[in-house]
Amino acid sequence: MPLNARELAVKHKYRSKPEVQAHERAYRNRPDVRARMRALSAEWSKNNHSRKMWSTAKSRAQKLKLDFTITPEDIVIPTHCPVFGTPLLKGNGHVGPNSPTLDRVVPSLGYIPSNIRVISSRANNVKRNATLEELKAVVSYYEKSLTGGY
Repeated sequence: MPLNARELAVKHKYRSKPEVQAHERAYRNRPDVRARMRALSAEWSKNNHSRKMWSTAKSRAQKLKLDFTITPEDIVIPTHCPVFGTPLLKGNGHVGPNSPTLDRVVPSLGYIPSNIRVISSRANNVKRNATLEELKAVVSYYEKSLTGGY
C-alpha cells in the first residue's frame, strides 16, 4: 500500500541527506520525468522570452565584467526586426536568423536601458565585430559594385 503524504514526509525526514539526494536524482533521471521537465522548460522559455534574454544577458555581463542595470521590463521584443524588417520568431528552442537577440548599441557600455535594443540574430551577427566605419565601407563597396563602379 502506498504511503500517504504524512508518512512519506516522516520517512524522508529521517533519511540521510545523501540518501535523499540519490533518490531525487534517480527520480529526475527517469525518462518520463526528464521529458516532462524539458517540455515545461521549453514552455516557460517561450512564454517568458524577455525574462530568458535578461537572464542570459546577466550571465554574459558578469562573465565580461560589464555594467548591468536592466530589468526584464526593459527588454521589449518587437514583432519585426528594426534593422531588416523581418518577422521576429521566438520560442522554438533554436536560435535562427529571425530569432530576437539583445543588442548592445555600444558594446563597452554594457547592459543599461539606453544601450540595448532587440534585433534579429542575423542583424546582430552582421554587426557583432564591425565598427560603424567598417559597416559603412561594406555598404559603399556593394553600392559601387552593383552600379558598375568596380
